[in-house]
Amino acid sequence: MKAVIIAAGKGTRMGSLGLYTAKSFLKLNRKTKIIDFILTQLREINVREVIIATRSEFVEQFKRELENQEKLNIRIVSVERRNSGNLYTLKSAVKQVRQDRNTEKILLVMSDHLFEREIVRRLLKTSERKGIVLCLDRKPLEEKMREGLKIKIRNGIIERVGKDVYPANGIDTGLFVLSKKVFPWIDELIEKRGAKAEIDDLVNYSAEKREVGFIDVTGCLWIDVDTPRDLIEARRMYWEILRRDLYKPWDGVVSRYLNRPLSTRASVWLYKKKWTVNPTLISVVSFLTGIISAMLFFFNCYALAGILTHFSSLLDGMDGELARLTGKTSLFGKFIDTVLDRAVDVSLMLSLCFSIYNMEILQPGFIMVLLALSTFGVVMVSYVSMLLRTSLGSEEFRKGFPWATRDVRLFSVTLGGVTATPLMPLLFCSFAPTLFLLKAAVMQWKGKQASFSFKEG
Repeated sequence: MKAVIIAAGKGTRMGSLGLYTAKSFLKLNRKTKIIDFILTQLREINVREVIIATRSEFVEQFKRELENQEKLNIRIVSVERRNSGNLYTLKSAVKQVRQDRNTEKILLVMSDHLFEREIVRRLLKTSERKGIVLCLDRKPLEEKMREGLKIKIRNGIIERVGKDVYPANGIDTGLFVLSKKVFPWIDELIEKRGAKAEIDDLVNYSAEKREVGFIDVTGCLWIDVDTPRDLIEARRMYWEILRRDLYKPWDGVVSRYLNRPLSTRASVWLYKKKWTVNPTLISVVSFLTGIISAMLFFFNCYALAGILTHFSSLLDGMDGELARLTGKTSLFGKFIDTVLDRAVDVSLMLSLCFSIYNMEILQPGFIMVLLALSTFGVVMVSYVSMLLRTSLGSEEFRKGFPWATRDVRLFSVTLGGVTATPLMPLLFCSFAPTLFLLKAAVMQWKGKQASFSFKEG
């Protein structure tokens, strides 16, 4: 997927802030510009080639500022024609795209928009096959509803877009996916309406052909920076977008709804305050907390053991969050985190079995079976997940039934501790991972069959 960034606007509504620089270079904090944020978002969703179309006087500034961008192939395109609309700017970028015959579609981004990563994930995952796919926000801020590009939908089909469209079902967020079938339509519109044609003209032209689809991103964070007031709001929203982006699409139910709301706020607060905390140190503290909780189960201190288990689970999320925020992700850090997590998991299973043995509620033979199943399961979930991630290229398989991810397993241990029922988490950690492994085997077999059929075809 190639991305095209439109960055040729004059920024007249920014007052003195837009006189000498493109809006893309306005700062969200002391070291992060709007364009830096956008490129980071694109990099994180695995976009590797970016074409930036801008006014000729800003070309050198873009080249100078973006020369050290990692993992991105960036091309700067000069828009030579003055007083042109943003569709002409898009045309200048599409000229570069058309040279690559393998390009089926492009991601179109506005250079003055901040957006949550989840919006782009949904946009790129859509099964919509229209020429244009846009993002619909049904409940934008009142001010944005007045100023934004409004969208009218009838029977699930986009009829018209425009700033004067009423009644409107929402507004677009400035993010589009364009199929290559749209490229000739750009030339047709500019020939008909001149160089001042806008992208909303292209959307309306495509809507007449029933070639505009949409995805609903209501509730996701985004903002377009048109005025100094917008910039103030963008600087505030930046931190909340940063926090939300720490969530992973494959997070388990406990992580998403209980752990992340707490851990992401703590991680962003530490990052914002510039407190230097080594992510590996957090991993070690999480490990030690987990080992202490296992020892407390061993001595039948159930409630405190359960509470410390959940605290260890929270810290286990923070190490990765801080690593991503500070750019300190590394294979060594992932290795340490994985090894320490498995050590805590096995220790907890051993201590739970010992507690049940002391309670004399099961025969030793049954306890040994549960110990074997649980330790095998908690180790194999991580191992099999790594194998499936490599073969399927995704971690979506970790979501949903049988909820065997580590956050859920540790939460079952927490519940077992605070209710003084160690058998409950042991049973869960014995059978949920086993079901997960069966599910993984089926998915792997289906993936192999699909690959085989594709090759044969």
